[in-house]
Amino acid sequence: MATSLASMNFFGSSAKIAIGILRLLMCSACGVWATIISMNVVDKVNKHLPENQRFGQLWWGLGKRLRLRREYRRQFPDGRDLRRLDLITALALGALVILAIDIGLL
Repeated sequence: MATSLASMNFFGSSAKIAIGILRLLMCSACGVWATIISMNVVDKVNKHLPENQRFGQLWWGLGKRLRLRREYRRQFPDGRDLRRLDLITALALGALVILAIDIGLL
């Protein structure tokens, strides 16, 4: 029994793999971009804080993250960095959810 490429759906699965790889690359790029924005937010906020209240670069939990957001909003009420960070995070999570749906995890 000979099987043709059309019967194996070879091209359809290749396209799905390529799209999946593109989604993973998008998530990775968004992660790097979000990290850069986060580090810039920390640097901006730390410039205006006393030495003993500055944020360190390690050990980020929910409390520390929320305190940073509050400080950023207090210091920069019209700042766009947090909105940009939220948008990039939503894009990354959206791409991961769509990828999970495509490969059958959800």
